[in-house]
Amino acid sequence: MSSTTWTTQEVGSNAGRQRHALWRAVEAQHIASTMALVDSIEEQHVLERLLDDAKPPVPTAAAQLHWLLFTPFRYLPPPGGSRFRGPNDPGVFYGADEVRTACAELGYWRWRHLLDSPALNAMPTKPQTVFQVRVDAARVELRAPPFVRDRDRWTRPDDYAACQRFARTAREASVGVIRYESVRDPRHAGCGAILSPAAFARPAPVAQQTWLLSVSRERVVWQRTHVLAADEPHAASTGIAIRALGRTDYATTWRAMQEFTADRLAATSDEIWLTEHPPVYTLGLAGRREHLLRDNGIPLIKVDRGGQITYHGPGQLVAYLLFDLRRRGLGVRGMVRAIEASVIDWFDSMGISSYGKPSAPGVYVSAGGVEAKIAALGLRVRNGCTYHGLALNVAMDLSPFAAIDPCGYKGLAVTQLKDLGVTRTVADAGAELAPILAAHLRQ
Repeated sequence: MSSTTWTTQEVGSNAGRQRHALWRAVEAQHIASTMALVDSIEEQHVLERLLDDAKPPVPTAAAQLHWLLFTPFRYLPPPGGSRFRGPNDPGVFYGADEVRTACAELGYWRWRHLLDSPALNAMPTKPQTVFQVRVDAARVELRAPPFVRDRDRWTRPDDYAACQRFARTAREASVGVIRYESVRDPRHAGCGAILSPAAFARPAPVAQQTWLLSVSRERVVWQRTHVLAADEPHAASTGIAIRALGRTDYATTWRAMQEFTADRLAATSDEIWLTEHPPVYTLGLAGRREHLLRDNGIPLIKVDRGGQITYHGPGQLVAYLLFDLRRRGLGVRGMVRAIEASVIDWFDSMGISSYGKPSAPGVYVSAGGVEAKIAALGLRVRNGCTYHGLALNVAMDLSPFAAIDPCGYKGLAVTQLKDLGVTRTVADAGAELAPILAAHLRQ
């Protein structure tokens, strides 16, 4: 066996399968940033579609993944490639065992970019998204025998030729992840190079944090802002993890909720998932299709929650509530009332008068003297645990509601925070409401 060439058989015979988690840091992307270029929500949606259409297509194998996961498989590598990806190789998702290492990797490349820009003395402080993914795939470990014998080749700071050759062989051996040591982290902690979209155990991030990155020629500084997920996922019997997922495909997220609930253990922490969806109508278990008044091209999905028909779309905050009712000492009615009370309390802090209705779950306001629904609720309970949850209209195109009887009520008016004079992005609304939800449901 040569120290410079590894065969497919050698690599495959030293591969093992194991679940693990990886962190990745990227510059924060906010959909709302395009709003400054247009005059309305409708124009913003058109602009976002045009921008997305101009990008390379998402590979079919990655199409069901959250955009944070599929992005590395969508674009070409930089000139010369990256550590485990040659110029003509398929995409690679890089992650690290620890947040510190993920930050060190991104910070290094931001610093290198600054050094290559003579006109710049520093880069402005910008928010960065640091998120965690779950991986379940065949993997090889370059820090262990027999591969560690070539450590000097795997850890070269700028010469990636040996690593790229190894990655091509690993793909031929059906290896999904290459484990290696970080070259940029002074502590040389562990990293993972995901070679295939099929290696992800879940289609979306399982945790997310926001950090601020400042880069000068002398130093790279990371500062924590706020946590959008539990730092300790084993906050077991009392903790509530808050996951900010960004915009996600509805069906993919629905399946992830079902999988999470089916896999729950007694010690699994309760979770709140914050997201928004592309345009979609959903019809509950007992829903009747006659409540869809006309076909406007928006897809309709029959789902396993309670309630009738509703609409989800960009600009609407969706909070999925994955809770063990027995742990919280709640029945379904008590859960619904706690959700409603959370929204009402939040609205009250903004000077908005709102209320719930025992006969029709949700939160309502008086808009121009007319009762209007601003938040819809729908839950599913399986083995004493809930999923699905709350949809709250923030700043969206409300016209698709005209094609349905919202929640099964003919002529029911709907409204949103924007029309009540409150300016929030979906992300801001989620960050404000989620702790209130957690407080009410923790009691």
